[in-house]
Amino acid sequence: HCLNFLKPSITKQLAFISKYIGLSNCVDDSIGADVFLDKVNDLLNSLNIPKLSEIIKDKDLFISLIDKMSNDAIASGSSSNCLIDVSVNDIKMLYTELINQ
Repeated sequence: HCLNFLKPSITKQLAFISKYIGLSNCVDDSIGADVFLDKVNDLLNSLNIPKLSEIIKDKDLFISLIDKMSNDAIASGSSSNCLIDVSVNDIKMLYTELINQ
């Protein structure tokens, strides 16, 4: 989800990686980026990494804490590690998508 969220800002870089490692030789960067993201998702699925929604025992509690966790993420500065400016609403959206997978 994070790479998909970042895709509009890093499409050229993802396409470059896709070309560099031989996944795609598309002229359209958006398609090359999608090819790379698809392979990343395939890799994650093959590793059987559980989804957040599978490891959270109390989904309702998690959902009730999304506002606090999102605000805490911004306050802690952890979002400054991102390649783009991230808002509280962006983080809320990501948490919501992850818990509802």
